[in-house]
Amino acid sequence: MHPLRLLPLPISIPAFSQSRPTIHGTIRDNNSGEALIGAAITIIEQPGTGTLSNAYGFFSLTLSIPRNIPAATTIVASFIGYQPDTLHVALQSDTLIDIPLDPGDAQLRTATSAIFITAYKKYSVDGFDLDAKP
Repeated sequence: MHPLRLLPLPISIPAFSQSRPTIHGTIRDNNSGEALIGAAITIIEQPGTGTLSNAYGFFSLTLSIPRNIPAATTIVASFIGYQPDTLHVALQSDTLIDIPLDPGDAQLRTATSAIFITAYKKYSVDGFDLDAKP
C-alpha cells in the first residue's frame, strides 16, 4: 500500500488581496524652497491615516488599498501659517510627490503678556531658613 501524500497548492483569494502603495516626497515653502518640518499629510478617503514631515521635510505614507477599489486618493498637505494644498493622486505603484506650500495671508494677532513679581522675606530661626510670602 502506498502512503497518502498531500501536496500544498498555492491558493489565491483575490477578494481579500490588497495593494500597499507608498506616497512619499518632500514639503517645502514655495517661495524660499525651505523644508517645512512637521507639516501634516492626511488621506481624505481613509480618516485617521496621515503622517508628519521630518526634519528634512520628507514624508512617507504606506496605504492599504483593496484591489477591487480604484487606486486613486486625495491627500491634503498643511502647515501652520501656510495655505493647505489638496492633491488627487493615482496610485498604480509607489508615488513620489514634492509639495510646495504657499504662505498664508492671515496675520497673527498681537499677544500681550504681563509678569507680576512678588517679594518675600527670608527669616532664619535657630539655623533653619523660613520663607515668608505676602
